[in-house]
Amino acid sequence: ATKLCNIIKDRVNRYLKRRNVKEIFTNLGILSYPRRLETPLTRNVPVNLHIKNMYIGPEGRRLPRVYYKLNINILTEDERAQACETIDISTGGLCFMSKAAMEVDSRITISINLPDRKKPVVVQARVAWIKSTDTLSEAMTYHRIGLEFIRLSKRNKGIVADFVKHISDKSKIE
Repeated sequence: ATKLCNIIKDRVNRYLKRRNVKEIFTNLGILSYPRRLETPLTRNVPVNLHIKNMYIGPEGRRLPRVYYKLNINILTEDERAQACETIDISTGGLCFMSKAAMEVDSRITISINLPDRKKPVVVQARVAWIKSTDTLSEAMTYHRIGLEFIRLSKRNKGIVADFVKHISDKSKIE
């Protein structure tokens, strides 16, 4: 099912690219069902899949991301700790790489070490998505994990927003 979904998304993206359509986000939602199950709201596909919806439109993010490496410390619900590095950050969340997989919707605590701050900013977050990298060895598998900040104090929200604005403005100048 995932392979078919990726084939369809790739074909749509190539079609849009050939027509010079830029900054488009595509997402295809499919569910597998037994062949005998069919509802008036779904369309039968000969590989036991029903296409539920397909979204094609402008980038769907509410808050723009800024690519920036920061050292962070993760503490999971079961008290496992790990040091990681961010890939990007926004006022609503961040993305990082991890050797350890996490469950989508799990809650974690993050300590973000911002430059020029003596104390880290401590934030509660929800795992919004996870993508595993394809490697030749399981020992070297990494997971790209997207977090959504939750229960962010007004003070910490301001600190993160100021930092994101600062690095965003700085990247536009350079």
